[in-house]
Amino acid sequence: NRFSNGIELHEHIVRNSISAAGNIEWGADRIAKLERENEKLIKENASLLEKINDYDQLNNRLTKTLQKNTSDTKTFFSPKNILIILLSLLITGFIIERLFFNRNTTRQNGNSVSTLDTNNAPNTSQDNIQLGLARNFLMSGRVEEAKLIYKALAIQDIPEAMFEYANLVLLNENDKSNCAEAIEYLKRSVTKGYAPAKRTLGLLYSLPDDDITLKQQGYQGCSFTLDIPRGAKLLMEASLEGDTSASRLIDELNLKYGRQ
Repeated sequence: NRFSNGIELHEHIVRNSISAAGNIEWGADRIAKLERENEKLIKENASLLEKINDYDQLNNRLTKTLQKNTSDTKTFFSPKNILIILLSLLITGFIIERLFFNRNTTRQNGNSVSTLDTNNAPNTSQDNIQLGLARNFLMSGRVEEAKLIYKALAIQDIPEAMFEYANLVLLNENDKSNCAEAIEYLKRSVTKGYAPAKRTLGLLYSLPDDDITLKQQGYQGCSFTLDIPRGAKLLMEASLEGDTSASRLIDELNLKYGRQ
């Protein structure tokens, strides 16, 4: 009884048909729009993943480069390379010093006169006699007599005597109470240019914690200061002045620090 006649029924059917068609059309547009947005999101996601992958690759390359540079830096600054560079600089510096020293002359009355260092005046004949006597005592095992003579001459700043007295004190296994005095005499002998003193002090500066080497050389028991640059310099100077023992000690230094 909803419709009074057939015309009203027909109009109702037409209206509902149009409305349904509109709804279907609206739904199709909505679905198409959602599909377009979904495709856009898929593309953006793919682009983002590609950028992330590129970033990961770049980060890996940077990490490898940094590790390589760090490794190269550690290799370059290894103790072995530092020692080699140091010794090279010392050789160059010593040669330059010698060249300038040899040219340090003055012209006087038309003659070339070398500039003399009054601190390195030659020993007197009496000094040489006393040194010879001390050597004979030492060779015959009379160490205390030799030490007394060397001490008397060391007080007079005679390079050989200062070195020999200091060396005997350091080698004395029973009495290490005069280590500081011995080191001081060694330093004074070095300032006089005495090669054996340079070699010994260079060893003590370079390997103060190497108990095995110090024991082999007879210098155990005293405390020495670590100063590798200064020690290497003294050893190199002694080696260039013809001290073969200093050359062997330099080789030992290369072996010791080359393993680290």
